[in-house]
Formats: sequence, C-alpha cells, structure tokens
Amino acid sequence: YNPIQTAYLRLENQLSTSTHKLQPPMFLAGEGAYRWTRMRSPELACDPNQLVNHHVTSRSKERWQRYLKQMEGEEPESQPDTTEDLDTLYDTVGAVVIDQHGVTAAAVSSGGIWLKHSGRVGEAGIVGSGCWAESNFVDGALVHDAVACSVSGTGEQIMHQHVARSCLQRWLRLTETDASISFDESLSNFIQSEMLPAHAPSFVGLIALRQPADRSCVDVVWCHTTASLGFGFMSSAQPDRVQSSISRLARPEMAGYTVSTGGTRIRPNAQP
Repeated sequence: YNPIQTAYLRLENQLSTSTHKLQPPMFLAGEGAYRWTRMRSPELACDPNQLVNHHVTSRSKERWQRYLKQMEGEEPESQPDTTEDLDTLYDTVGAVVIDQHGVTAAAVSSGGIWLKHSGRVGEAGIVGSGCWAESNFVDGALVHDAVACSVSGTGEQIMHQHVARSCLQRWLRLTETDASISFDESLSNFIQSEMLPAHAPSFVGLIALRQPADRSCVDVVWCHTTASLGFGFMSSAQPDRVQSSISRLARPEMAGYTVSTGGTRIRPNAQP
C-alpha cells in the first residue's frame, strides 16, 4: 500500500478523457477512496480497517488513550516540560523543491490531530491549504518567479484561509527583499482572522522558496506561530552542505499568538 502512488493514479485518471464523458473525481477519502482504488489497481488498495490494525504503533495507541482520558476528565492535562519536549510535539513532514529548469513542487504529510473524527480530512490533503507550487513558462522559458510552499498546523484553521497559496500570492506581489515582511504579515493576518474563534491560539508552520525568472538564486523562508519549527535545506550544487536548525519563538508561552520568521538565500551556481 502506497498512498502517494494511489494519489498519482487518481491524478492520471483525472487528466485522462473519459469515454462516458464523466468528470473524474478530484478528491476521495475513506471507504470511497478504497473502493475507487480497488477497482483500478487492487495491489495499491488497502482496507481502512487493515490500515489501522497494522500501521498504528503501540506508542501512538498509548498516547491516544491518554488524551482520551484527559478529554473525559479522568487525567489532568500534561504540558511539555522542556524545550526538547516542545520540539517533538508534532509529526508533520513537508518539502519544497525546485529543479534546474525552474520547475517547483511541494508536498506535506501529516498524522492529523489527535482524537479526530472518522472521515476528517486535514489541510495536508487540500491543495492551496497544505501546499502550493507555481512555475510559469512560455516557450520553455520561466517568465515569472517560481514559488512553492508547504504548511501544517491546525488544519481547520489553515483550510479557512488557504494559507499556502495566499502566502505565496502575497509574496509574489512584493519585491524579493520583502520575504520576511510578507510572511510575517500573512501569518499575523491568519492569527487575527475573523473566520477563526476569538482569542483562540492559531497554530501554523511553513517552509517556502522563491526563484526569480533569471534563476540567479533561491530564497528559502520559514515561518511559524508554533513554539518551534525544525527545518533543513540544501542545493544539489553542494550536496555535502546540508543545513538544518530549529527556529523557536522568543516566548514559547505565546505560541499561537505571535509569529517568528527567518530565511536565507542560496546561490545554486556558487562554488563551495
């Protein structure tokens, strides 16, 4: 079972011409997704019940039971005690890439929120919310800046505002020197949005990149309202120079109410 291959199968189906002039589905979840996959590629299909039974670790099951007891009032809510604890609260993995031709791509994978309702779909599955990539070509030439973004956090909040796409659109409207200002403003607006519950913390973290049409450099940006955000980046021109770090809020107790932004510039053709 490979959900990435299953998603690609759906993409190929959507791009194909139906002999019955039916519109292929763009988004499937749960039992419907399983049945659709089983009809077209049985080796990729995995019964949802088998997926739960075989892919849930004992650690995850114990944590789920503990959170369930906390919600029901049987146990007091626990808080992370150390910086290390804060850095291991979330399990999302996201990536943004750009190749030598200026083609961008973005992806995000998330375990979702704890105690989520059966059938819930988070921002990781919504293009424009969890991820977005954009490259514009004319006759093989990149005519506008290429961008990509991967986002995670509280999915219901992120989906309200299509965070990935809206952040990139704001960035593209500004000059390349305004990256930190652009994302800081985007996430500040996210926190203050009238579409979200008043006074509730708003959790989001993202990584993004931008390459100008002349391909002279690649700007990498990270931004978050969570207490911390781990990130790394590299260039194929210097594959042995992988850089990684953890960005943290100056005041972790303000997580969900304040923004931290950082970034760097990579010159792909620079010599080590």
